[in-house]
Amino acid sequence: MAQLRMMYLVPNKEDTVVPQPVEGFRVRVYRDEDVAAYSALRVSVNFGAWDAAEANKYRYGKAVTDGMLVCEELSTGKLVASASLEHSDYSDRPDIGGIGWVMADPAYQGKRLGRWVCEEVQALAVVHPTAFRRMVLLTDDFRLAAIALYLKTGWVPLMFEEDMPGRWQEICRNLKRDYATLPKMWSIDDDIHC
Repeated sequence: MAQLRMMYLVPNKEDTVVPQPVEGFRVRVYRDEDVAAYSALRVSVNFGAWDAAEANKYRYGKAVTDGMLVCEELSTGKLVASASLEHSDYSDRPDIGGIGWVMADPAYQGKRLGRWVCEEVQALAVVHPTAFRRMVLLTDDFRLAAIALYLKTGWVPLMFEEDMPGRWQEICRNLKRDYATLPKMWSIDDDIHC
């Protein structure tokens, strides 16, 4: 079964949501010395540890330049959330970017740090030289909290396989949302439909 995909239509600069900082934290670009803390964050959300080679392969390959963002707790220096602006798997479509490795330490749940880093990546897509017009993400059916966050920040389900409507109906039931009013896209070039 394929992972779910969601699309985001990158707005014009004047229509961009301005990310709201969270007191006591800052969002910044990932640095070489972050590898151990970043790996610990990955482990906290069950993504698996990365060493420096894996982090650099992603940072200098899939992620765009300065697109790997981390959220740091100012009082401790601990990395508590992350998201990255990345090149998509649609290699024939340079206008489509992606957001990847979205995570927030469960110990900091409810502080809206995951939302903040997502909004920072979405805002970066507007001004980044890559000039993405659309973005895609991959997620899993069971990641309900993440899906709820994506829906709140403007992401739309991409119905790219026959089983997608049924899967999204089940997700909507679990999220107590009305599937009929859920915005949807049927292809990567489609407009948003309800």
